[in-house]
Amino acid sequence: MELLLNSIKEYAWGSSSALAEFLGGPSPTPAPQAELWMGAHPLGSSQLLCEGRVESLEAYIARRPEALGPGWRTLPFLLKILAVEKPLSLQAHPNLQQARLGYAEEQTRKLPAQACNYRDSNHKPELLCALTPFEALMGFEKPTRLLALFEALAIPSLQKALPLLRREDEASALRAFFESLLRWPENERAPLLAQAKPGLLRLAQAGAFADKAALALRLLQNYPEDMGVLGSLCLNWLRLQPLEALFVPAGCLHAYINGMGVELMANSDNVLRGGLTPKRVDVDALLSILRFESCTPTPQQALPKPGEVCLFETPVSEFCLSLLRVSPKAPCAPQRRGPEVLLVLEGEVAAQGPSGSLRLRRGQSAFVAADEGPYVLMGEGLVARATPGEVAGGVAFS
Repeated sequence: MELLLNSIKEYAWGSSSALAEFLGGPSPTPAPQAELWMGAHPLGSSQLLCEGRVESLEAYIARRPEALGPGWRTLPFLLKILAVEKPLSLQAHPNLQQARLGYAEEQTRKLPAQACNYRDSNHKPELLCALTPFEALMGFEKPTRLLALFEALAIPSLQKALPLLRREDEASALRAFFESLLRWPENERAPLLAQAKPGLLRLAQAGAFADKAALALRLLQNYPEDMGVLGSLCLNWLRLQPLEALFVPAGCLHAYINGMGVELMANSDNVLRGGLTPKRVDVDALLSILRFESCTPTPQQALPKPGEVCLFETPVSEFCLSLLRVSPKAPCAPQRRGPEVLLVLEGEVAAQGPSGSLRLRRGQSAFVAADEGPYVLMGEGLVARATPGEVAGGVAFS
């Protein structure tokens, strides 16, 4: 079991205090800190202290493939802490076939990095577990509800697009209407969004659409010419409570709005964006991977008692997130499930294994190789544990 030293990603939507305070560092930071990466992704591999020297986790695994156990060529998951102070872009992630084809095509064309949609050849399903109240948008609402919302907004210039939502086939209705928003003529976007503001102010006062209208007004302040403002109204709005989690499958349009959380995903950095961002937006690429189906997101909750391990269910083989509650009277000895990353969310714990003991405080993490023996967590705290999923093996990141 080795202590990890992790990279911090600085993005404009991050916080100058939340992540720093979680890690016990100085606050505020000079630049917004958005993500803490724990894993072996080549764009931000963790470092570990091994035999008195610092080595990247990526290199360690390449040198010791037995650390992964059978079925994997590299660590199949990437664990993050997100600190979201400003809304992220409207985005989705490709499935495995889409990622392989897209990455191969862009590599063959020798596109510069800034012109690429695919950073690697892996898919990126993900699970988000809130550490604070966490606001998010996820998945399309039903066309009938969207029709009611946009009719209530009464935007004159948008009336010609509303019949698209009356199509009998749900997928066709959602795709046609959402695509019409993203492809709206650029010179007409600012006037259209200006027309939307009175209706948004009215709907934000009360009623079934109040939360989404209030969010759209916030987005409009930062993106007065971005049709993603109206696109956000097409998605389910929800607020997770601490230790509630959402699984985001491939092709599911979503956006994280505000809050702090643990994010666990397949080992990939593939993100296709549709708006609400200064980063690369490729409407054609996004539409090619989106799943146009309505859904009602249902959060999972894990509230382990001392000594217990609570798992969040996911339908993928690459990762599983569990929470472990440790107390002086109830140490925790979880069943081993291949390579692991442990992250302390609250308190301070000691991990006792065959090779000795490692003390971890809040914000610190450790890598546990698959070929290490069982261990026991002692002390008092809450620990997030990333492991491969129930299904053994899988397709490794390349």
